[in-house]
Amino acid sequence: MNTVLFKIKDKVKNHVRILSQIMNADIEVVDENLEIIAASYVSSDKENIGRCIKGNSYKKILRTGTHVIIPNPGEHFICADCKNREECKEVYEMGMPIKIKNQTIGVIGFLCYSDEQRSNIVSNFSVYFDFLKQISEMIASEVHEEVEKSHRLRIINLLKSIINKVDEGVIILNHLNRITRMNLIAEKMLGKTFHKVNLQIVNIVQVESTVDNKEEFEMILDGKTYRLLGKYYDMEFGSKESFKVFIFVDIYTYKNRHLVYTNTKENFGLEKILGESEEILQLKDKVKRIPSSSTVLITGESGTGKEIFARAIHEMGLRREHPFIALNCAAIPETLLESELFGYEKGAFTGADVKGKIGKIELADKGVLFLDEIGDMPLYLQAKLLRMLEERRVMKIGSTNSKAVDIQVISATNKDLNEMIENGMFREDLFYRLNVIPIVIPPLRNRKGDIRILSMEFVEKYVELFEKKLYKIENKVWEYFENYNWPGNVRELQNVIEYLVSMMGDEGVIKANHLPFKIISYDGYSEEAEESLNLDDAEKRLIRKALILSKIKNKGNQFAADQLGIGIATLYRKIKKYGL
Repeated sequence: MNTVLFKIKDKVKNHVRILSQIMNADIEVVDENLEIIAASYVSSDKENIGRCIKGNSYKKILRTGTHVIIPNPGEHFICADCKNREECKEVYEMGMPIKIKNQTIGVIGFLCYSDEQRSNIVSNFSVYFDFLKQISEMIASEVHEEVEKSHRLRIINLLKSIINKVDEGVIILNHLNRITRMNLIAEKMLGKTFHKVNLQIVNIVQVESTVDNKEEFEMILDGKTYRLLGKYYDMEFGSKESFKVFIFVDIYTYKNRHLVYTNTKENFGLEKILGESEEILQLKDKVKRIPSSSTVLITGESGTGKEIFARAIHEMGLRREHPFIALNCAAIPETLLESELFGYEKGAFTGADVKGKIGKIELADKGVLFLDEIGDMPLYLQAKLLRMLEERRVMKIGSTNSKAVDIQVISATNKDLNEMIENGMFREDLFYRLNVIPIVIPPLRNRKGDIRILSMEFVEKYVELFEKKLYKIENKVWEYFENYNWPGNVRELQNVIEYLVSMMGDEGVIKANHLPFKIISYDGYSEEAEESLNLDDAEKRLIRKALILSKIKNKGNQFAADQLGIGIATLYRKIKKYGL
């Protein structure tokens, strides 16, 4: 196995040849295995003379890491193989360790074979000693440099092997900011091949803003400016060589892939909107015909799927290749909503990110901005949003400059905006600006023909998720489903299905007695009837619920009577009275 000294063998040989001439002495360098790397003597006889002596002295240097001086080698360090010490012709020896980071990797030694050489060294001992020490340090430095060079090459080769395997752009620059390597993703994002820009100077400047905690950069290459998100790394190897690695993604590509401010990042086409009722089919047809420049207002009760329709509009329109940025106006504190929507400059207010921030409006440029729960937006922000919609320009908090944006705005609410306008809680002019194309999603109780289609979709989802097997659903379950009014709409139906599948036993049957009490006990009365002050109506509802509860718990009518606080005979009389 080649040692680190062996890797610079030619350099060491050159040093030894020159030093031998200057110092008028034989010099040799051995590695940690006592293999000769370089020697100034030419005679093979000299090379063999005293080999055992040097072996012992060099072993001590390698073991202790300290120098060794032998005034008379023939009288010291004689090994068992030496039968006659007079065979050793050396008269003086000085050995110095070659060290890297306190590790001895070899030895450099002076070998004298004449009294004249010895006298010269002894009389100038300090000069020779210091010189030998400096030479050992110089060789160690060159070895260290070789090790670092090999390390650099390994890193560079590693970079070369992986940069085409990452899903982001990678550019490697030398210390002069010239491109020395670029992966295929970078070529695609920049629209340039590596061969065209090889060794071109590139200027990369960090912009004082962030996007989703990523730093923003402007890069000028070949006369063109690019807006990029990424990280810039300086790779230094001492003071002699360095290079830089820039890992990035095009800002618009990043927005398309990642920046969706809701729980899901999945895109939905019309195929994700389930249902065959006339109301749903009409809505799907309407979505297909919505222009990608028109503003849309989606209204409907909670749980009807307003965001799914918004995503379908995005997916079906001309902006589908651009970002869909969603912001829930009710989920963000009022104090933060403005900065989330419009962004801010660095230092715009106390606690602001020192790098500034890009708002959701700017992030949605060329794409769709979805404002969910628009009815919860404060009045002062409604005015600022209205101005943005009219001018199609956005201005960050703390900035004096506005920027043009090209977006389609889709808003949604479960509130009655007309009533809010009458109460002074919503701007009438903003309402008309948002309500260019109205989409009204019907509640589930008005399209009960879709309940089975939706239910089976959710059943399949949770059976797979919970790793269960389903054999059948009791018919009674469908009766209860179609009788129930579903105030929570599709979201409530999904939650009930999740509950039923999780409660399903090993027999794989979804049973009616697993249903929540609110569904089983629902008797079809309207809210007005529920609020009726008629004593007979109220008594009938209570008795019916008590009977249902006793059935669910597999208990008799006595249990129902106990729950109502009446006798069993009274209960039977009232059951007959109300036809229960």
